[in-house]
Amino acid sequence: MQIEDLVVETIEAISCVMRQAVREHRQKAEAGTDLCALTLTQLHYLHAVRELGRPTFRDLVEKFQVKKSTVTAIVQKLVQKGYVYKCQSQEDLRVYHIHLAPKGEQLIQLEDEGYRYFAKQLTACLDETERKQFAMMLQKINTKAHENRK
Repeated sequence: MQIEDLVVETIEAISCVMRQAVREHRQKAEAGTDLCALTLTQLHYLHAVRELGRPTFRDLVEKFQVKKSTVTAIVQKLVQKGYVYKCQSQEDLRVYHIHLAPKGEQLIQLEDEGYRYFAKQLTACLDETERKQFAMMLQKINTKAHENRK
């Protein structure tokens, strides 16, 4: 089997384990917190708001390489759903910063917990030496992936 075939097979297996872990984690999560209440795009925007820390509409336009009207529509939906709020800049009153609302922070935290749960499920079959080797390989792959995004 070629390495590419093994990678594809592994990605498919990991996707299956991840879906199962997400289902199990959602069942254990607090009632009333619903990851499904958002589209994948809206969830990406929540992550971007957290990553960028008080981004402006322009920051999100640059990050996602979309029109300002697209960002405005998505942010408005997130505001309506109570996941983010806008705050006018004190330095430039034409500019608004987007902040995670407590509901958005809670959702991101729940999702992070789901990822950690998935990671534990995925690495449970590895001994300590294998975990260290796996971590080194993942760091190398992650570094290359970040280089390719730029």
